[in-house]
Amino acid sequence: MIIPMQGMGGISPKITPELLPPNAAQVAKNVRLHNGGVASLKTPTVVATPTRVGSHQTIYRFGKNQPDYQYWFSWSSHVNVARGPIAGDTEERTYYTGDGVPKKTNFPLATQSGTGYPVAYYNLKVPAPTAAPTLSSVAGAGPVVTESRAYVYTNVSAWGEESAPSPATIGDATAATVVQLSNFSAVPTGSYSITQRYIYRSVSASSGTNYYHVGTIAAATTTFTDNVDIAAIGEHAVLNHHET
Repeated sequence: MIIPMQGMGGISPKITPELLPPNAAQVAKNVRLHNGGVASLKTPTVVATPTRVGSHQTIYRFGKNQPDYQYWFSWSSHVNVARGPIAGDTEERTYYTGDGVPKKTNFPLATQSGTGYPVAYYNLKVPAPTAAPTLSSVAGAGPVVTESRAYVYTNVSAWGEESAPSPATIGDATAATVVQLSNFSAVPTGSYSITQRYIYRSVSASSGTNYYHVGTIAAATTTFTDNVDIAAIGEHAVLNHHET
């Protein structure tokens, strides 16, 4: 039932009841005050109970295409949660802070093998390699004129997120040799899901020197041979890193 009032003003508990204006009250419980009227609240209904064991200080409804009782994240501390603003995302990437280091999860991770949602996650930041690559010369069709190059590499997660670059190493490529990279840093342990590495080399021009992508290797691969001709470098992306 809605009782129409002219500009309902809510409660005025400090005013003597006899002096209350027509649009005020001393008490207003279980009502919604909007549109100049008073509407009663519907009886509360239990939609779902978080399935994670322990106390619940933060809850978050997950699964935008699932029934509203299906998946509820919960934590025993204050956590901030945000859905990733990614066009065409079918896995509902979700990011949160307040539960240790910043984390990210998605539908396959959050709902796998358990009910304490989110069941699994990745740490948000992708760690950068700590060691520069080792360079060596191997036989191959190199540049006509000897080139002195710098090389770096990055760690890349299963979600395509890239770390900051490694320290650089400088080496030469000649007409008879190409550069081989080895001794990459160990793949960081922990919840990062690093699956690949991007290899970059420096290219100098009149406008300056930049790093360009020359190859991608699996994270477990131990060497990379750079036989990319400089004429093909323009088709690759320049290293333009933004650390997460």
